[in-house]
Amino acid sequence: MARYSHLPIYKLSYSLARDIFSLQEKLPKNLKHTLGQKLFDTCVSCVDNIIIANSAEEKLPHLKSIGLLIERSWTFLRMLYDFKGITQGEFKGVSERLNEITKQLLAWMKWEKERLRREKTENK
Repeated sequence: MARYSHLPIYKLSYSLARDIFSLQEKLPKNLKHTLGQKLFDTCVSCVDNIIIANSAEEKLPHLKSIGLLIERSWTFLRMLYDFKGITQGEFKGVSERLNEITKQLLAWMKWEKERLRREKTENK
């Protein structure tokens, strides 16, 4: 079984999910059980997919799924901000974390594509 807890993207995503859970507790009732829950569930799915991708032989499909989950997170976060469920500072803090996770994901995807390319040329 592949280790995942050392991965920076895992650490960032796990930390984000914990922070979103805490943030969700402070949301107004009408946002807590709708957008807040969707954002939390999406963050947990992202963590789950990181674990799966790290263990998978074919990582790219899982990495693409993580990318979609990050996009969904952006949407839910923006809606929470627009509906005044979170402050500008909270929005900025989560946005910075999502940006860092996105950078980590893009680097992982680039590494995986390069690995596949090398593997393909070695097998010729």
